[in-house]
Amino acid sequence: VFLFFVASFFPHYWPNQLVCEIFSLLFAWWLGTFMADIYTGRVNIKLKYLTPLLVFLPVAAILKVSVPEPLILTLWALGFCGLLATLFTLQEKNYKLRFLQKIKILGSFSYTIYIIHLPILALMSGYIRFSYGELPRNFGYMFLGIALVVSISYLAHFLVEKPFLKKK
Repeated sequence: VFLFFVASFFPHYWPNQLVCEIFSLLFAWWLGTFMADIYTGRVNIKLKYLTPLLVFLPVAAILKVSVPEPLILTLWALGFCGLLATLFTLQEKNYKLRFLQKIKILGSFSYTIYIIHLPILALMSGYIRFSYGELPRNFGYMFLGIALVVSISYLAHFLVEKPFLKKK
């Protein structure tokens, strides 16, 4: 995964831009799956060892304009891994992090979110671009996209994913 990520910084070797872009984000995706494997115990690494990754959040914010986008997104991914590791480590030490309980429901349909977020956002972007000629860059559309993805994923979880999980 890391080698494909590094190779994505040499776009002239790839057959097309889409393949290069996919591999440029593959490491960030893998970090998320790696964190899930650690959290569930499939990988035996203590979360406290990943808490220093939290330092990448301010680094990503500072470097966001001077570094290629795939690298910035990877720095954000590393920082969020550190943030999650910090929160879960504090929770293991019996700190009361009530907001984690409030967002726990997202975990029940996170796979559905993962699977359908890109098609929903792509269709939404296409519609907005067709209607307005360009993609607006403001929080309202970002919030709308997030709300649509979460709402549709929640429904799809109960209509599609959950029935298949019940069947043997």
